[in-house]
Amino acid sequence: MSKTAVNIQSRIRQNYLGNKGIKIPAIHPGWMQTDLGGANAEIPPIESARGIFDLSQRSWNIDDPVFITYAGKTMNW
Repeated sequence: MSKTAVNIQSRIRQNYLGNKGIKIPAIHPGWMQTDLGGANAEIPPIESARGIFDLSQRSWNIDDPVFITYAGKTMNW
């Protein structure tokens, strides 16, 4: 339920702030090889961090998707 609440809040904030020209993306960090994700996870944390950093440097359009992965791919919600 908490993840659903975060997603709803992201959508609400985007709807409100988008009218003011502000983009609020919700970025999924991916399944990382951490103590929580385990050794079989898909990516090392540094790959996720690099992707999120690259996204933070991007010029966003208001119409860009709200929900994206660390690699910049659209996620449905």
